Amino acid sequence: MSNIETVRTESTRAVRADETPEPVYTTPLADILENDTEYMVLADMPGVTPESMTVELEANELRLEGEHEALDGTKEIYRRAFRVGPGVDPNGISAELKQGVLHLVAKKSDARRPRQISVRAG
Repeated sequence: MSNIETVRTESTRAVRADETPEPVYTTPLADILENDTEYMVLADMPGVTPESMTVELEANELRLEGEHEALDGTKEIYRRAFRVGPGVDPNGISAELKQGVLHLVAKKSDARRPRQISVRAG
């Protein structure tokens, strides 16, 4: 038995049968990508369903939270927050959960998008 399995077994024994284990809070791993028109966040949230997922934008903070129940009855809660600058269009944010990965897209505001400026002959 490895050290990790031993700790997990001892931890499980510490909870009485009539008690609910305390939730486990986890910061999900996330990749942040950017192109000319949008920012993309890919966050690992295995076991989470769209119904148990919350994505909120308040002031300049984008918050992600999702939960699921493990096989041993432990509730795992994923939480992560990102600072959002004025370059993000608050009405241009969408989220989709695919195979345990949250795909969040935040459109850049028009002021932040690169713009081609034509040059005329004088």
